[in-house]
Parts: sequence; structure tokens; C-alpha cells
Amino acid sequence: MAVSAAGAQAQTAAQSEAKAVLLQADAALQKYRADPKYAANVAAALRIGSAVLVVPGYVRAGLGIGGAGGTGVLLQKEGSGWAAPSFYDIHAANIGPQIGYQKGDLLLVIANSDTVRALLSGEFTLSADAAVQAGDDGGASGASTTTAFRDTGVVAFLRGEGAYAED
Repeated sequence: MAVSAAGAQAQTAAQSEAKAVLLQADAALQKYRADPKYAANVAAALRIGSAVLVVPGYVRAGLGIGGAGGTGVLLQKEGSGWAAPSFYDIHAANIGPQIGYQKGDLLLVIANSDTVRALLSGEFTLSADAAVQAGDDGGASGASTTTAFRDTGVVAFLRGEGAYAED
């Protein structure tokens, strides 16, 4: 009986955590859509992409040795709607010239199912400077999004606080 109760409590805690991440991810996506610096680019990317990974509270920090991580929600297009959400922990570590701390909401819009598979299998690496969109590009959001998808298969958006630089 104690094992069953402990299992039920663990399941309830996991469900609560998943619900919290889902609500935070939804809030992060709504902030992107409402922010004039990002709205056009995010809308264009979501129209073109086949999946979106939202990582609310994404943190990266480094001083020679760096790391980044957070828990995110992946939604893939399915027909005219979206499939059920999947949850993923995102972690990265690197060594090299870097300094800073940044915390924010990471949004990765993924071009196609092949890129989704590569990302989830660990065969995909997105460098810090690869197609990160910030601010308004003067109405060329469709062009910049298409270029980013062609170059990396992913368009990344990061709204956050702090500063982070790497070479």
C-alpha cells in the first residue's frame, strides 16, 4: 500500500510540474507574440516551421567554461493543428572564450521533421550565433526566417535579461 501511495504522489507531482512548464511555455510564447520586437519574425517562423520548442526560464552562463539549460515543451504540427506536447530537458556545455549570464525564454522554431529528429536524437547542435533573431528587421521577417531555415533548419529567439558573449 505504501508503494502505491508513493507512486501516485510521484505521478501527481510529475503532472503538476508538467502543467507548470506548459503554462510557463504558453506565457512565454504569448509574450513573443505581443512584443513588437519579435511578433512579425515569430509569426513568420511559426507559419513556415513544422515544430516549436519553447523553453521558459532558459539559463546560460559562462566564464571560460559555460553551460546552458532548461525544461521545454515541444509541439509538432499535425495536419491542420498541433500534436500533444512533449517535454524535454535541454542542456549544453562548452569550453572557450565566453563570459556572462543570461536568463530568458528560448523559442526554437524547427523547419521540418528531419530537423526535429536530429534535434531530439542529439545529432543537432545550434551555435550561439546561428540564426538567433532579435528585434525588428524592418519588415523582412519572411526573408530572414526562410534564410535561417535554409542555413540551419532552426530559427532561434531568445528574450531575456543579462548579457552573454562568446567567440
